[in-house]
Amino acid sequence: MFNVVDFVADTNEIRRFAIDDLLFVEYRCLVEETPSRYWSHKNYFAFVTGGKKKWVTPKAEYMVHDGEAIFIRRGAYLSHNYYDEEFCALFIFIPDDFIKDVLMKMQTLPASIQELEELDGIMRVDLDEALKGYLHSMFSYFGRDKEIPRDLLKLKFEELIMNVLINPKNRELQHYFYDLAKTTKIRIPEIMERNYTSRLSLAQFARMSGRSISTFKRDFTKVYGETPGKWLIRKRIHHARLLLENTALSINEVAVQSGFENTSHFIRVFKQCFSLPPQRYRQELLVQVSG
Repeated sequence: MFNVVDFVADTNEIRRFAIDDLLFVEYRCLVEETPSRYWSHKNYFAFVTGGKKKWVTPKAEYMVHDGEAIFIRRGAYLSHNYYDEEFCALFIFIPDDFIKDVLMKMQTLPASIQELEELDGIMRVDLDEALKGYLHSMFSYFGRDKEIPRDLLKLKFEELIMNVLINPKNRELQHYFYDLAKTTKIRIPEIMERNYTSRLSLAQFARMSGRSISTFKRDFTKVYGETPGKWLIRKRIHHARLLLENTALSINEVAVQSGFENTSHFIRVFKQCFSLPPQRYRQELLVQVSG
């Protein structure tokens, strides 16, 4: 599983503008249709300007076509590329502190409009005429030979956030921005509850939470009362049991979708927890239902 932020920052074939932690990226992909798993320790916008792409979260699937946009929260995702035509997009990575600064400038921090946990990792962005004009202006910068002044690019980032905030159709995303402005640290449950089925290391979870690994482990134990390793095993096993009980997925597929390193590890841990290997557990469940 690769980190999309590191990938676009280190690839010379991608056109981009960077200011500190702010990053504009013009992304084009010409390879064969394929699913891919990736993660990001930053939130970002994806404005699709050609072709289509599907993003998958544990809650839903999001097919995004030319002329549509989504906001992707930090986390791990499965995406499917379709190359019957070239896929093109503008990715805009924006750190939390920058969003907070823009909100403070606007002096607008309304009360929460829904619980953060109810929001999915991906939110659709309504493209009104203002945002369409914004995108057009950004692509015009990629065609220039001269370096774009830093202050101007920073203003373009601010313009994006402000356009989202004044459009009432972007209600979910507005709430997420407001919630960011009220927190000093990334909440560990925000990271863990949405991503525990992803095969991420503790170091990657820590990076996603904006902490060193030692601070992450300490803060995690304060929140959950157990170590990250024990919590992940418990959550993944519970998720796997639900898949065994409610789907026809193979044992291998259950292991992958529950976040286990491999099928052998999954079978061993499952047997330790339920005294039966997963296939036998499913068979006995079917006998109970039919009986």
